Amino acid sequence: MGAMSARTDKINDLRRVVFSHDSDDLEHIWFQQPGLIRFLDGQVKPDEPVVLFAFVHDSEDRFIEHARLCVWTVLVSESTLASMDTSSLDEWNLPHDYGMWRLYGNKEQPAEVSRDHFSFGDQSLIDGQPLVFPRKFEGREVDKEYYEVNQSLLHAHRLHWTRQRRAWCRLNKAKDVEEVINWYSDNDQSDSERSRCITIDHETLDRYMAATNTVLIQMFDSILSPAPTAGGAVTDEIDDKVASQTPRRYYGRSVVTRSWYHGIQIMTPRYSARSLGIKMDEEGNSPKRYKKFIIGTIKGETKGETSCDPRCLSNPYYEKASDKPSEMSPVFFDPCVLNKYKDDLDKYKIACRQISCRGAELLKTYHVNDVNQVVTYIYYLGLLPYEEQRRWQLFNEAPKAGISEEAFCTDFMGRPFTKPVALRDLRHFLKRRLTHVEWYKPVSSGLHDQLFLPITGAKKEWNETIGLLSKIVNEHLAKSFFRYKAGAQPKENDHKQWQSIRWMEEALRASGDQRERAREIAEPLRKLQELRNKLYAHDTGAKRAQLYESLLMEHGSPRGHIEDLCTRLLTSLRYIYERWPGDGGK
Repeated sequence: MGAMSARTDKINDLRRVVFSHDSDDLEHIWFQQPGLIRFLDGQVKPDEPVVLFAFVHDSEDRFIEHARLCVWTVLVSESTLASMDTSSLDEWNLPHDYGMWRLYGNKEQPAEVSRDHFSFGDQSLIDGQPLVFPRKFEGREVDKEYYEVNQSLLHAHRLHWTRQRRAWCRLNKAKDVEEVINWYSDNDQSDSERSRCITIDHETLDRYMAATNTVLIQMFDSILSPAPTAGGAVTDEIDDKVASQTPRRYYGRSVVTRSWYHGIQIMTPRYSARSLGIKMDEEGNSPKRYKKFIIGTIKGETKGETSCDPRCLSNPYYEKASDKPSEMSPVFFDPCVLNKYKDDLDKYKIACRQISCRGAELLKTYHVNDVNQVVTYIYYLGLLPYEEQRRWQLFNEAPKAGISEEAFCTDFMGRPFTKPVALRDLRHFLKRRLTHVEWYKPVSSGLHDQLFLPITGAKKEWNETIGLLSKIVNEHLAKSFFRYKAGAQPKENDHKQWQSIRWMEEALRASGDQRERAREIAEPLRKLQELRNKLYAHDTGAKRAQLYESLLMEHGSPRGHIEDLCTRLLTSLRYIYERWPGDGGK
């Protein structure tokens, strides 16, 4: 279900509170407003989001011409609740800009900043703390009527307005975006006619109330106006007050020419400040759990299975005689273990041998060995969240080869690895060297971060790597620059079908290179474009299968092919850069 559909459904649910009914008995609907009572009963359930603000209306029904539900909320201290006069709690009233701060002052009165107050029958509630502030500004192009949420509540729960979700959100323990306060509205209506609603996660509100020693006063106002066809159906009239203890609810109802329910509901937190503190301590100090993995040696031998619990491991530098496995014991995985991170690069970043999640380190080190197994060390698996450990365990397998040469050099010998690594070196060159040259248009660093070696053997991964390479390299070559360097005049129409690679070749020739040398430099770029057209974009069937087979025969694997292609691309780009560094002398 799309986000827009979900928001419309929420508004429709609230419309049904006062506008739909399960009975044709008009007097039952009129006197009891059963939809409203069900809504209020549901609000106190811990798994239901709490409505902080709502203005919902509709019209045209067999019995009811117009229906409207308004909900406002305010927090009051527990001490205020204990002393308030419940007999007048159905007499509240408030302006549209309730709770807003204003600057007052004139020549007779010193300037001061003060807040608009609620009007209550019980004046002890006058200093209640609103949670939602309706605002209106004609200078806005959209959402001229909008809402702000109590900043103390937002800061305490690390909530941030996220426009595309129309919600105040935070990151949960899994670093996923979690919607806590939602803003629902009819986007197909004008501001004045739009139904709108703001809800909050019940647990979040309970925690805030417990920590601030407050309770929620949920004010409601529900009106049903009769349709002409319902004339004379209601024979009695009422005008009374109702109070209930479970939940604590106080309201007045008036049924004369219309049905009007107006009152409050008191919602208390499930925790006290003390019990919440204990719960938070237990959550923060709950025993960490660990999974077991098959470990191996740096040469690729299997040693058995062990837990990634640090207490089950040893540091050979300090514990030379320990019988426990080394915390640097390599653990080997099927390459598909990385797919989760590659498929969600908004959340995860796969850097040089490291994986992070929304800015926080997830896996400190990993590498890929010669047979495309993903390898890390048992100690670092123990630092993963338990759910991540469970997922990595599913892909754990016995070693098929040793660790990579690079990992052995850096992790065990403590030396920098100086041999070229094709794709990594190409990515670094594109990001660092070609940023300010005129012959290469800037490209978002996000595209570079999506470029990985194909290690699963899947053709889809292979094709996507070729497509992305073509986009990052070929599609960002500046045709106009090379055309100028080739000596072509802007008004000339000759060779108008030539693209950037052909113009680059001509520019190299114009700058002094022999035809064969220029063609040699252009060949990897032209080959990349050919592969992109045949494997990634257009060709299907037997020709594509034949090309796959020939590439595998030549390079042994998709990874071997891409490494070779990146090496040749890097050689060509470095040559062009040496010819036209900086602005290229244009």
